[in-house]
Amino acid sequence: GHTRIRDFCSTRVPRPVMDKWVFLVVVRHGERLDEANRARWQQLKRLRPEIRNNPPLTDRGWEQGRDAGLQIRRTLCSRRSLEVGTPTLLASPTSRTVSTAAAIAAELQCSVRPAYELNCCLAAQRQGVENPLNCSEPCAETLGSVLITCWPPTGDPHGTNELLQQRDGFVELTKILASQHDEQGPLLLVTHREGMVQLQYHCGMPRSVKYCEVNYFKYHRETSTLSEWTDEDLVVSVATGDDLVGRDVRGHALYSEPMPTDLV
Repeated sequence: GHTRIRDFCSTRVPRPVMDKWVFLVVVRHGERLDEANRARWQQLKRLRPEIRNNPPLTDRGWEQGRDAGLQIRRTLCSRRSLEVGTPTLLASPTSRTVSTAAAIAAELQCSVRPAYELNCCLAAQRQGVENPLNCSEPCAETLGSVLITCWPPTGDPHGTNELLQQRDGFVELTKILASQHDEQGPLLLVTHREGMVQLQYHCGMPRSVKYCEVNYFKYHRETSTLSEWTDEDLVVSVATGDDLVGRDVRGHALYSEPMPTDLV
């Protein structure tokens, strides 16, 4: 099996840094069947009409998720400003995001918690994050060998629906999840294109939402601000927990994608 993340990292950071900052990794889901193989998707919808707004990952999407997990593991271990504990991994409760999270979780040796706040796809914005057409309890095929911690998902679907109608609603939802995070390790979020675009714009990052796009952010608890977390942030004073200082760098993309359909 994989060596746990904490075994890769030798530098321990004192509590003040962890009390002040939450470090986040945000990932878009992998390749989805309806965009990769439309004929197969139409066939599957005829057999299972209840999933018409909830397409699964392709096999390639699973591979992309595993590759993202390896990339995240390497990055978390190289950024020695952070004492890396077991990551907390949350996912939008759609099949494609839960499967992507499961592929990542298998590399990071953690479980997956479905969360309504991360379901920002266009169908959820139109029909509600709790609509069973947009999410249903994951089956073994969706999860692989990974466990989910709960079902139904955590979070407030009504409040999430209201925030998603606002211009920067997903940014606020991300801040809420970060403010609630009370573990030592980083917070990993698997979500959709729309949410990634909002976060990138908010943090002044170039727009890039390819399959299994991986972006890194940091949340400052005292000021409730969200910004990009870069390799340059390693200048943090581990002795005092002084504010991080960084320069803009581009997010990390693993794969390209075809032209999007209207549901993301």
